[in-house]
Amino acid sequence: MKKSFVRMYKKWVNNQEKGQLKRKDLGGDSDMHKEPTKQREHLEQSLTNVTGKLTKSYQTFEQSNKKILKQNVELLKEFNSLKIELHHLELKLKGTDSVAERKRREIAMLN
Repeated sequence: MKKSFVRMYKKWVNNQEKGQLKRKDLGGDSDMHKEPTKQREHLEQSLTNVTGKLTKSYQTFEQSNKKILKQNVELLKEFNSLKIELHHLELKLKGTDSVAERKRREIAMLN
């Protein structure tokens, strides 16, 4: 009878203890799974933040680039109009010089 109690004890009590140990081990495993999950969530959040900052930086760059290009176009237009005005003034000056030169020749001929 003592042997049968020992067998039953070993069979049922030891198996229950082993089951509890297994559950404890599983709890440890879940902690092991939680850490990589936390790290992954942290990395995903960091990636989201960096992507947002990059997008904002790119938008700022585009805006400033467009502003500079617009100013460049305006300056080129002004430069071209000033070149045209200079050319007209040079032609006008040559025209008045040739008239003045003709009058000087006429005066020189009369003398």
